[in-house]
Amino acid sequence: MANTAHVYKSKSGNWNVSFHHPICRERSIGKKIHRSLKVREEPQARSLEQQINQLLAIADETPSLLPTRSNAIAEQKYARVVIDAFSTA
Repeated sequence: MANTAHVYKSKSGNWNVSFHHPICRERSIGKKIHRSLKVREEPQARSLEQQINQLLAIADETPSLLPTRSNAIAEQKYARVVIDAFSTA
C-alpha cells in the first residue's frame, strides 16, 4: 500500500496531518510524523493533504527527486507548513 497522508481534526479545532516520512536510514518506511496544518477549515486541510501526497508519491518513485527545503520555498509550489513537515522529521 502506498504511503499517504491523513488529515484529522484535533480537539482544539485545528486540522492536523499524519504520515510516514519517506526517508529512513534503514531503507524502510520512516517514522510517523504528526503536524498541525495550522488551518481550521476542511477544504484548506484537504488541499494541504494533496500537496503532501504529491511529495510522498515523488519520494515513493525516486526519493532523490524530493525538493530540498530551500528549493521548495523558492519555487512556491508547496505551502510552507507542508515543506516544514518534511524537513523537520
